[in-house]
Amino acid sequence: MSKKHHQSQGNSLSEEKFKRIFEVASDGLIYMDTSGRIVDVNEQAVRIFGGSKEDLLGKHFTRVGVVSSTNLPRITKAFASILLGRGAPLEVQIRNKKGQMQFLECSYSVMKTDGKLAGILAIARDITERKKAERALLESQQKFERLFSGSPEAAVFVDARDHVQDINSRFSELFGYSSEEALGKALDDLIVPADKREEAEILTQESMVGYVDHETVRKRKDGLSIPVLMSAAPVTLEGQYTGCVVLYRDIAERKKIEEQLRESEERLRGITERSFDAILAMDLEGRITFVSFVAERILGYKPEEIKGKSLHTFFAEREIPKAAQAFAEVASGKSMRGLELELLRKDGSSVTVEVNGAPIIKDGKVVGVQATARDISERKQMQQKLQEYSEELEALVEKRTRQLKEAQDQLVKSERLAAIGQVAAMVGHDLRNPLTGIKGAAYYLKTKPALRKDKKTMEMLELIEKDIEYSNKIIIDLLEYSRDVHLELTETTPKLIIGGTLSLLEVPNNIQVINLTESDPRIKADIEKLNRAFVNLIKNAIGAMPYGGKLAIKSTGTNDNVEFTFADTGMGMTKEQMGKIWAPFFTTKAKGMGLGLPICKGIIEAHKGYITVESMPGIGTTFTVTIPIEPKPTEGGEKVWVNVPESLSSMTTKASEKS
Repeated sequence: MSKKHHQSQGNSLSEEKFKRIFEVASDGLIYMDTSGRIVDVNEQAVRIFGGSKEDLLGKHFTRVGVVSSTNLPRITKAFASILLGRGAPLEVQIRNKKGQMQFLECSYSVMKTDGKLAGILAIARDITERKKAERALLESQQKFERLFSGSPEAAVFVDARDHVQDINSRFSELFGYSSEEALGKALDDLIVPADKREEAEILTQESMVGYVDHETVRKRKDGLSIPVLMSAAPVTLEGQYTGCVVLYRDIAERKKIEEQLRESEERLRGITERSFDAILAMDLEGRITFVSFVAERILGYKPEEIKGKSLHTFFAEREIPKAAQAFAEVASGKSMRGLELELLRKDGSSVTVEVNGAPIIKDGKVVGVQATARDISERKQMQQKLQEYSEELEALVEKRTRQLKEAQDQLVKSERLAAIGQVAAMVGHDLRNPLTGIKGAAYYLKTKPALRKDKKTMEMLELIEKDIEYSNKIIIDLLEYSRDVHLELTETTPKLIIGGTLSLLEVPNNIQVINLTESDPRIKADIEKLNRAFVNLIKNAIGAMPYGGKLAIKSTGTNDNVEFTFADTGMGMTKEQMGKIWAPFFTTKAKGMGLGLPICKGIIEAHKGYITVESMPGIGTTFTVTIPIEPKPTEGGEKVWVNVPESLSSMTTKASEKS
């Protein structure tokens, strides 16, 4: 085999190796001819520039990717230098097919054939991520420097030996050290008091492994101790502790405020614990955010059982609308005082409280509601008892006043009756003897045959006898009206009483009496005296119907009473007449002294009953007599009125009111 053949075979092998290396290289490889036109690229170059291999082949290298205007002169100059054998690596920035910015680190190799320049191999390494990392690191360093220098807290950076490497201006202001005085010094020697050295060593050890936040005391250059909040964070490099950043905040003012707040809270706690009122605070949703211990005494719940719950939880259901309206008014900025509400205790019982409320205002806005609640159950009970005592006193005064008036009226009546009785006794004594003589003489004259034949004489004698009987009746009425009524009670029935009454009367033919009385209930009454009273009522009814009519008599049992009604269809009475009928000596008749109804009223009242009247002119009159089934004994001379109506119609007059 010839030498030329072996040389050719060796060249082929080298080309094959070059081609394989060209394809698998991790950097982008671009082979260009001496004019700068791309002859070949590997896959990594295609990935860097984007698109396909065909998009790159045959193009001038300046047309591949969008090269920034600032980079193009540098690339062109570098290519010219390479052609002259003086090329050097450089960094360029391009935009690939996808529009992404990339940073490339480029180096060049000159390719020769037979000693002549055949082309240039450009090696492009993508350093985009490295450039981003470098930029991020730079930004981070700048940000740290800005934060460190501009921090409102005193900041210091110490190395692994706890020596000061940097401080900010706030550190100098707080502790009084300049940078020259602090740099290189041990931090503990500068600002840690002697009694805090052990604590400081522990904090330093803790800050090597994690974040530390601690309130402590540090000293200034002038020796003054100040309370500070110390925050420390470790600085590590590749996992190794290299130092620590420590921030100090002056909390002297905060401590002062906290002490004042603590004193204020103690005062408030003393007030709330000694207060008789429960003190509450609520947010605008009605949830309880604070409650004093007095609430437990009022509601039976512990404060922790109340906090967080809606205020409406503790109201009786009927009180919720009133409470909701009051809460809304206070939440709108108004104050509220003296609202009485009923609350529900833990055991289910209710308690009445008096609530005062006011808005909680912060920065000019209502942020909640505060209220006090005082248990007024005892006060309400006392008010209720006072009201009851007042009513009882009023009733007692009214009762005693009525008794006094009745006693006075009774005294006047007794005196009047005594006077009438004396007059009646005198008149009866002085008149009965002559009347008896006149009656005897008239009877004697009627027996004379000669006179019996004279009709006119006989009529006159009968008239004399009738007038004597009428005069005697007047004397009897006067005596009966002036006497006290003493009852002899006998068990009977309404039907028997009315039957006995009707048997004592002669009813005209033009009057129809309808007896609707019943045999029940059985009552205790003085039959004779009731007959006397009812005879007067029936006679008055008959007298009110001179042209005939109807009289309906009815009895009705009601509770412990029995009612007798006497309803006629007579002439009726005016309201003025009804107001006078119970007064003695008032009468609308041509004859009579007007003692019938007063006597009737006295008999009814003696039975502890009462009598009322309703009347309408031209329509008729109805008397209603109500007596108890069994009369109750009197007490201290007091009249017993059984079921007396409070009011009657305009056509009704109570007998008791006219007595």
